[in-house]
Amino acid sequence: MANNISEGEREVIKKEIKTTDTLYYKYLEAQYINLSSESARQKFKRDDNRKALLVNRNPKVNAKIYYIDDEAHKGWGMLFKEVIFKPFTQDSLFGYYDEFKKGEKRESLLARLKLKIKSLINDEGYNVFIIDLRLCDDDFHNGIDPCGFELIKEIKKINKGVQVVIFTASKKAENVNKALLAGVENYVLKESPENVLTREGSYQLYLEFYKKVTNAISKSYLASVHMTIEHLKSTTLFAGSTNDAQKLFRADTIGKDGSLDKIFSLVESRNDSFINYSVLTAFSTLEKFASLYFLPTSASGKIEKSDTSLFTVYTEAPNQKINTIFHFIRGRFSFQKSTANETINDVVFQAGHELHSKNDFEGPDKSSLTKIISVLKYRYYFDDIRLTKLIELRYLRSNLAAHNTGNVDESKRKIEIEDMSFLLDILKDVF
Repeated sequence: MANNISEGEREVIKKEIKTTDTLYYKYLEAQYINLSSESARQKFKRDDNRKALLVNRNPKVNAKIYYIDDEAHKGWGMLFKEVIFKPFTQDSLFGYYDEFKKGEKRESLLARLKLKIKSLINDEGYNVFIIDLRLCDDDFHNGIDPCGFELIKEIKKINKGVQVVIFTASKKAENVNKALLAGVENYVLKESPENVLTREGSYQLYLEFYKKVTNAISKSYLASVHMTIEHLKSTTLFAGSTNDAQKLFRADTIGKDGSLDKIFSLVESRNDSFINYSVLTAFSTLEKFASLYFLPTSASGKIEKSDTSLFTVYTEAPNQKINTIFHFIRGRFSFQKSTANETINDVVFQAGHELHSKNDFEGPDKSSLTKIISVLKYRYYFDDIRLTKLIELRYLRSNLAAHNTGNVDESKRKIEIEDMSFLLDILKDVF
């Protein structure tokens, strides 16, 4: 923003914020030195070494932020919308609630806000909420949980992956503890008439706010992961099956504390080793699933198609050779270290191809890939691009997630949360 603003703009700002004791006023006073010429308040100079009051948006992070505070109209709403979250506002990724009614009873307010939150999460894709704890007069009475906690419970009931930042003037230690128990790690003490700070204190408060909000934004992906996992857990796959293997797969995958629940818990940590293990768990689930439809014999390998017919992937030929409808290509990935051996890095689909030996389809990695590729290609008709990506992830699974063999240059490639999402999308397409 420019250093000079018009008298008209100045009056609008003064009318909007209503008080010179807000962080927003202090921000403006720091930016526009002549904002309050009639005020005797000491003004501080602009300091280019200070962090800008701006939360930048990373296009790769699909964060969408919503602010709920009955005092948003006192300057916080404008500060967030026009300054701190301006990059999000410009892309319609920030909003705040401005429908509070003076004197409204707690029950009525909560009913309206819960409906609003459900729509914001399920229909509009908001995945980061900034919430004040005390939202109505009843919240100042002892012995009652503030409305904010009721909203947090509602948010976590809808989607455990949605991130919450509590932004409140409440200093009570018990509220901090309740926040942690509710799954909220981001708690920031808000400047208010109860907590009027010096300008330096206001700046330090902003830095704390910036840290907590940035942390929440970095975890906003969890909302999408949780939504995908809940979709997977709602599947009717094998629900009425009498097949023992299928029943066991269903119980181990979507049951309480099954592999899908474990994947979310691991991903939630954002720890690299835990994300690696989540990929290992997802791959194991995919391998077990493919095994249910891949039917190897001593002379052939077949899959069961969706219409229950059998489709032959390979058959034995004379001289211990085999005829196959696809074969693996060996080569090198760009992220392999120079000391690493060639590996399977692609697949070619070509009917009537003859391999020298059945060993070309066997071995730990080959056998697993044969099952997965066969089922995904010929039962579910996956395209070659997704299958090639899966082969790459299989190498990372074996050389990073299961064992760090030293074959991967981690400065060039490591397992990312996007890889986990890729595997979950595959499971969603086959469940």
